[in-house]
Amino acid sequence: MSRPLRIEFPGAYYSIIQKSNGSEKIFKENEDAEIFFEYLRNTIIRYDIRLHGFLIFPDAYLLLMETVDANLSRAMHYLNTAFTMKYNARHKREGHLFRGRYQSIIIQPGDFLCYISRKSHLEPVERGLAAHPEEYALSSYRYYVYPEIKFQGLTVDAILNYFDKDRVAASAMYKRFVESAIGKKDITYEKNLHGGIILGSQDFVEWMKKSFMQGKDESEIPVIKKFQTPGPDPHRIKETVEQEISDRRLARKIGMYLIRKYSQHKLKDIAKMYGKTSDAGVSQLFYRTEREIQENSSLNDNVQKAEKLLKTLHLIE
Repeated sequence: MSRPLRIEFPGAYYSIIQKSNGSEKIFKENEDAEIFFEYLRNTIIRYDIRLHGFLIFPDAYLLLMETVDANLSRAMHYLNTAFTMKYNARHKREGHLFRGRYQSIIIQPGDFLCYISRKSHLEPVERGLAAHPEEYALSSYRYYVYPEIKFQGLTVDAILNYFDKDRVAASAMYKRFVESAIGKKDITYEKNLHGGIILGSQDFVEWMKKSFMQGKDESEIPVIKKFQTPGPDPHRIKETVEQEISDRRLARKIGMYLIRKYSQHKLKDIAKMYGKTSDAGVSQLFYRTEREIQENSSLNDNVQKAEKLLKTLHLIE
């Protein structure tokens, strides 16, 4: 039985995450990382891949890649297979090194490429592996913020050019862009990640569906199901939150926030469900609540309590 298809096309941008088998720490030594980089460079040359970012963790690696040709699966198979064979021989081990197939997110070029780059470079900080992205050695961040140093095979201009055409100015602006988000929740990422596989605007999602999912079924592209189902029932979310939280104003606020966060319901439909607001009002409430959650521990506790109940009832994932 053949494996399900991945969505691939020329010029596509991907965020790739590959985890180790059983959370095994495979990058225990610097030499292991250097060997991986050697095979990564070979992959870039062999399959005409453009590398826009990387992170190496003890039990996983993350890559930001662009495929000139529609060949991501072949490139990743080569990289993982070649590195596994070398790693197993070096460490006198057998069996699979990586956990199943890699996870990939297709990224809309432009702003979303910049946002995923920032999120990736902040991962070591989020994981508690470094206090600042510059402190993490196995990352492409330093090559973005210091124009004088280079990493063979890494392309930084595609992202930096969105900030400024001057390399030095662009690096300084990118550095400020990344550091401004340290310790903050990435609202842009959460709001624009669709089906767990596409990061971009609704127009980009519609283009993807029309171009690559039309006429296909779940056996070919399993993630199609995420775009075919309506998602959580907003009315049940509303009812559950109102039963859990006695304060009517607070229940309204949290209910609208969670429906916007977890369902595919349109803004105008959420506004109609609650009344006395507009689609713009729902959008403003969502972002305002996102900010307040970071600053108001009581609101944060109530939101978490509601989310826990909704998950217990299998209304959200």
